[in-house]
Amino acid sequence: MTKHAYLIIADNKFEQLGFLLTLLDDSRNDIYLLIDKKTPLTQQDKQKLHACVEKTTLLILHDVKITWGTYSLMRL
Repeated sequence: MTKHAYLIIADNKFEQLGFLLTLLDDSRNDIYLLIDKKTPLTQQDKQKLHACVEKTTLLILHDVKITWGTYSLMRL
């Protein structure tokens, strides 16, 4: 079985992000979600995002300060 990995870089708009996650929810997908450290992300927000996927492995990274359009997006 082949798998796909998605790297999604997000800032806010968690409702849209949740909708995207439901569309990508498949057991053949892994999703890596990078959210800017400057964006307030509560534990409740994380739980809502994890609730959007049932079959997919979701990893949320929130410890990188991103300056959009610069090398900081590539440092990981």
